[in-house]
Amino acid sequence: SETEFINNFLKTKENMLNGIDLGCSNRKKINFSVGIDQDRCGGKTNELVWDGTKELPFRDETLDFICGSHIIEHIEDPVQAIEDWMKKLRVGGVLLLIVPHKTFIPNIGTPDGDPTHIRDFTPKSFKIDVLDRLNIKYGLLSFDNLKNNWSFDCFLVKL
Repeated sequence: SETEFINNFLKTKENMLNGIDLGCSNRKKINFSVGIDQDRCGGKTNELVWDGTKELPFRDETLDFICGSHIIEHIEDPVQAIEDWMKKLRVGGVLLLIVPHKTFIPNIGTPDGDPTHIRDFTPKSFKIDVLDRLNIKYGLLSFDNLKNNWSFDCFLVKL
């Protein structure tokens, strides 16, 4: 599962204690993270309401990780979002993205497509349209290794 994949990855890294789970809804991927979403989700999980229109309410270079599972496809400018999120990470901090795979989900504009998605990605299009356009120093830790037939991973480290 995605949750297991993310948590197993974090276990391989040192000092990953202080982080956030963006767009967690009512189920965080990382239990000890601060859950953040657009509304209270019935008060079940997220500790912070944030609509994404303002800067994240954390000091720059203070977080060990940011997890964003199934969130980047909802964002108008994913390049800017990633650059903003990476500012909040300390050097060596990781951004853990899980992205729906266009090949395996109903696409935008189709009857079953998610109307809240702004764009659909394949790993190749994500690399070209997002990663290759980033104006930050980062390392790629894991990319398209999830292999679950509906999404792919993109884990970045801040250099």
